[in-house]
Amino acid sequence: MFIYFMGKIDLVILFEEIYLARTVQGKTNIWRLSDKPIGSGDAGEVFAVTCVDHPEFTGVLKKPARIATGGTLQRQAGQIALEGLALARLDGLPDCKAHPPRLLDQAPDFTTGTANFFIVSETASGENLAEMLNQSRINHKPFPRRVIITVLDSLFDLFARSHRTGILWNDVKLDHIYWHNPTGGVSVIDWGNAIFLEEKPDKQRRTPPRWEDYRQMVDTLGLFLQQNAPELFDDLGWDEFQGQELNLTSVSVLARRIAYQQEVVALRVMEFQALIKVVLAAEPTLNGLQSIQKYQKTLEQIGAPWFSSEILSYARHLVESQLADDDRSSAVRTLTIVWDLFDESLDLSWHLFKEYSQQTTLLTDTNLLELTRFTFAERWSEVLWTLARIARNLEDVPWWNRLIPVIRQKALGVAFPAPYHIGESVLAWASAQGESSLVTKLNAILLNWRTKGEDLTVSPFDYELLDLVRGKPNLPRRIQSEVKQTFAAGNEAIRDLFQAWVNLDWEAFPKTLRRIMGWDPDRWELLHLAEIIDEFQDWMQQLYIGPQPQDSIPSFIDAMLSAIPPIERLLGSAPWYSAMLNALRSIRQGVPIRDFRPAVQAWFPWLLSVEDINATAREKSEPGAKEIDSTLKQFVQHLRSWSDVDAGLAQVRTGAPGYFTFCKRLADGFQSIVNLTTYMDRIGSECGTPIHDDLYEPCEILKRLIVWRRLIVERKFSEALECLMGAPVSNWRLLDHAGQETTFWRDDISPLLDAIREFNPPSEPFSPASAGLNSAAVAAHEMNRIWRSIYTAGLHQHLLETLQESIETSRVAFFEWRHEMETCNDQTRYLLYNSQLSLIRAISDTHLRLSQHIRQARLDLMTLDLESEVPFAVQLRNAENLLDHLNAIETLFIPEETDRHFPVWQQSFQAVHFAETQDAQKDAVLALSSEHPLYTWLVQSLLAK
Repeated sequence: MFIYFMGKIDLVILFEEIYLARTVQGKTNIWRLSDKPIGSGDAGEVFAVTCVDHPEFTGVLKKPARIATGGTLQRQAGQIALEGLALARLDGLPDCKAHPPRLLDQAPDFTTGTANFFIVSETASGENLAEMLNQSRINHKPFPRRVIITVLDSLFDLFARSHRTGILWNDVKLDHIYWHNPTGGVSVIDWGNAIFLEEKPDKQRRTPPRWEDYRQMVDTLGLFLQQNAPELFDDLGWDEFQGQELNLTSVSVLARRIAYQQEVVALRVMEFQALIKVVLAAEPTLNGLQSIQKYQKTLEQIGAPWFSSEILSYARHLVESQLADDDRSSAVRTLTIVWDLFDESLDLSWHLFKEYSQQTTLLTDTNLLELTRFTFAERWSEVLWTLARIARNLEDVPWWNRLIPVIRQKALGVAFPAPYHIGESVLAWASAQGESSLVTKLNAILLNWRTKGEDLTVSPFDYELLDLVRGKPNLPRRIQSEVKQTFAAGNEAIRDLFQAWVNLDWEAFPKTLRRIMGWDPDRWELLHLAEIIDEFQDWMQQLYIGPQPQDSIPSFIDAMLSAIPPIERLLGSAPWYSAMLNALRSIRQGVPIRDFRPAVQAWFPWLLSVEDINATAREKSEPGAKEIDSTLKQFVQHLRSWSDVDAGLAQVRTGAPGYFTFCKRLADGFQSIVNLTTYMDRIGSECGTPIHDDLYEPCEILKRLIVWRRLIVERKFSEALECLMGAPVSNWRLLDHAGQETTFWRDDISPLLDAIREFNPPSEPFSPASAGLNSAAVAAHEMNRIWRSIYTAGLHQHLLETLQESIETSRVAFFEWRHEMETCNDQTRYLLYNSQLSLIRAISDTHLRLSQHIRQARLDLMTLDLESEVPFAVQLRNAENLLDHLNAIETLFIPEETDRHFPVWQQSFQAVHFAETQDAQKDAVLALSSEHPLYTWLVQSLLAK
């Protein structure tokens, strides 16, 4: 009500006040605070913050509590200021094993001691030890020994380094120590109680201040060790140090014991990881997985578990092999082991497989192997389709409504409701409104939903629900919106199906049917439509092959016309379909075949050699052995030269009709050998055994091409060539062409791709056919050379400009080569191209990232101008961005971390960027190495100031 009566200007002011209340201005940046504190305590409140100018820049902000009283407020503000001084001096201790957070920003000096004072520091990665301890107790698992020993070793290093800077931490607590499991890194937070060693020591304290951190560690972690790792407590002899006056000798003894225990842990980790590697390298077995389970449990106790992805891949292949052998009980045992190892952290695929194993109707179904493979491969549309096939034959499917919604969302990528569920929503609304007539209609619709289209009297795409909803304008807006959104997506998929029928696009049928099933998974009679489409495809194939030699043509045509699957009843007529049937019926009625030559050639080419379908010539005796032999030899010659294969098949139909079907499959096998979607096993099984001596040679050639194809997919080009060259015959055009293209790819293209990926110079000489790719390789090597000159010649605008030119030259040349490959008409070359598509895409991605980072780096370098009116603080931020982009470029050019320079240069630059005074800034600049790319600019900038 208040906002309703406010004016436009008032709303703007209110918005600005709310927005500004959630942002604070630091010395260098504006920070946006989280809605609520992420922590609070005696030292104040902590918020998560994001830099307004650079949203990727985040941290934590500490400020006095909002409800603090005067004295408490001043104490908290002073403590926060002290922490800021300590963090600024420590500067993250970059070489230390345990890292205090870096100070990123703080409130202006005039806010010191007030409620408005704050500091912003880095966010600690991982979990604190108190949280980890609580979680291990909830899960009834031991606290990882590796974590304990690494933390202890890191704290010793931290104390030594922080004390050298003149600071004691003085606040050793479990919830102040963070462990980052992926990297094994340790962070320590909350330095508000820090003691500066240059201050006068407390006269009442007997222990020198420098041993205070060690004493707190012994007391705090001693109790922790006794309760959670008593054997380590004993191994370290921790009780020797508790309650004792610590000195250099005692601290050194404890440090050596910790270092020794760390070596013991490292050796145990190496031992068990090596054992897991051995198992993973072998063929997956149940015994192997049980061994992995034992080793992994030990590593979990240590705190260094093996990579879950590799173990899960091993288990997935094991499950699939067990189901292929119909050993379902072993597959369930494998699932039990996997669940014991990873529990709720498993992804959706494993959760679904667990559901399958708990449902008798799914576990015993013959489609379980196929369903499991689709599930592990995350082919969600196929998972949905397979589950519908299973459910269609069952009377009770209690698992359907539990599994299908999540799978459907994965398949579609959106979460709008299914049409059946919309019908249920409308039914609930109609019942509540007392509309009995509508309720009766909806009940009838929902009752027959899954069987709609079963008897082919109605189309499965007839949605009476939509007509009912359109006639109810008083429906709730939510339901109206759901109907509009849902049926818009469904109508598009259904239109695509009908378009596939009009275009006779066989490959589009299964895709569009699965899209429709994803939209409406409860319309099970889509499966019936898919079966009719398959029947129609078989009918078309039979019509194309023609009758057997002993059958009369009129009888064959009559039989085919009477056996047409009822696809037209469901999908309607299509111009090509009507023309085909018209031609077939007209020819049956005696119209000359020549009047329908285009249709005959497209749909029933066997009629091209027939003058009169009623002639008795077909009743002549079977051809003799010599005629068959001659016909097959001519057919093989057509295959060898790969020319007029259809003419060769037509000769086989008349001269050796008993061999036509096999020869047709053989020709189709040669035709499809370079198609990306070809199923090699089917070609091998259909054409593997010759049925005549004259067909032995093409069968052997096809076998070699199948092996070649598999080796190409595995990128084993030399082995693929050996397979082709080992053929006992020659002058096979397809074989020779495959050999030429494979040689070209192995000797020219593949080395150039490797050269571009590694920025190496291309080999000479190269084929003119690979000139474009060679240009990309030359430019890639040149940009790597230019990049490395930064280390010696320094950073300047002309160098980055030249580097950008080389990057763009290589990127454009590589893009043009890709376009040439993807539009080429040579299917063999396209197959070879696709065999290395993952590498090709990775190179394109590298080019794109290099192009983006070099463009931004040049823009940032342009702002570092001594004559610029841009404030020096802003220039420093731009310089930091420049180093970030150059570091990203270096990561792409130089794979080895130890060979990179920019991470070190970035760290040293932070001391300049975050120095609090100009004198401190000058000292930090003078401390830089003269090799630093910004050294000259920084010196000149400070002198100019």
